[in-house]
Amino acid sequence: MFDWIFGTNWESNIINVKWFSLTYFIILLVMAIIIVSLYFIFRKRSQKAIMILLWSLYAVALFNKLLNLVFWFTPLSAQYQNVVAPNGDVKFANYLLLDPSSEHFNIARWINGAFPWSLCGLNIYFIPIYLASKKPFWKQFGFTTLMLGAFFGIVLSVNFAWPNPWIFFDYYYNHFVFFAIPLLMVLLGVFKPKYRLVGKTFLTLMSLLVGVFLLSMIFNWTLNSQYHSLSDNTWYFSAVWTVKGDTIPFNYLYQVIPVPLLYMVLFLPIVFLLWFLIILPFDKISEIKYLPGDFINFFRPKKHQPKNDELP
Repeated sequence: MFDWIFGTNWESNIINVKWFSLTYFIILLVMAIIIVSLYFIFRKRSQKAIMILLWSLYAVALFNKLLNLVFWFTPLSAQYQNVVAPNGDVKFANYLLLDPSSEHFNIARWINGAFPWSLCGLNIYFIPIYLASKKPFWKQFGFTTLMLGAFFGIVLSVNFAWPNPWIFFDYYYNHFVFFAIPLLMVLLGVFKPKYRLVGKTFLTLMSLLVGVFLLSMIFNWTLNSQYHSLSDNTWYFSAVWTVKGDTIPFNYLYQVIPVPLLYMVLFLPIVFLLWFLIILPFDKISEIKYLPGDFINFFRPKKHQPKNDELP
């Protein structure tokens, strides 16, 4: 049983997901059925019951990520060295770089993988914030930015060779949870997204991207002995894909503007369009008129509001 769960089988046709294949559509259909079912089951339940559901979904995802940490980023991964693919390629480089017991171990690559830095992986850190926070902004940040990132992770995760069912489940379950939690929060009435919060959400996203880009450079400069410059492929720490795009559609954007971080500017018009569409069912288009003021107020210092006991 454990060999089936943790063993590697690169010839498996069941867990190799290709675009528009039967497996691809089954995955999307199952996820859609689960979300619709949860909506109808909990739509008349109390908010306490809804929050228990959302926290439970997150707890499984967190436990799953901890297992992933043990599986990929400890000496246990040594058993997966020198795995030979059907075409004769030796699938060992990634494992050696991530295995602390290997002479090829790369600390920057290990940090990049062991602690989720991708746009989807950041949900591990942000979900508790926008579940527990009373501020509408954090819930909107999860609904717009992080939910969309998880959605793309599900829809665009094609032509991946999943060497065993456990890794397959780890990827798709966690991305499903990162997509479902913000969506169910809105559908079940926990939070209502608003256009006037888009400005603050956008500026926060930009701050996040710049911050993790600088973090990427610091880790590469200090911990990655193989790193030389941004123009080559010797980087191993790339937070939120700010250094170089390595998945669809980021790799296509990087071909247009092969400049780290800057290439993601091409994605911004698409982001604004998607934000407009997913907020539209819940807010009036007329509320967009408040958006410019929201940008301005983000930078304007707040005036001190006297308390009742300070009034003359």
